[in-house]
Amino acid sequence: MENAKHRIRRLSAQFNYHGVFEYMVDWRKIENVSGVIPFHYARKWCNETWGFGTDVDSHVVAMLAGEQVNPHWAYCAQYDQYRIYFTSDAELVWFKLKFGSEKNA
Repeated sequence: MENAKHRIRRLSAQFNYHGVFEYMVDWRKIENVSGVIPFHYARKWCNETWGFGTDVDSHVVAMLAGEQVNPHWAYCAQYDQYRIYFTSDAELVWFKLKFGSEKNA
């Protein structure tokens, strides 16, 4: 899976979910290799580290309704959009310790 790269982005006002999450990590298709497998590996690790997350759209709807949501992370698993969203620097640091910094430098 060395061709499946992840990219870390700080969410600014131009991004959806800015104000809810601080960072987004996404996996892109590179040289016809999908990022789905490394994404699911990272999502499994997030589940084990912080507890089960939810789809980011469901997360925001539940949060706005006053329901309890995972305070650390959420994900997006749509076709060719494999993303994990982190709430703060603390979660991102743990992610980087496990998976390294950007793989697209």
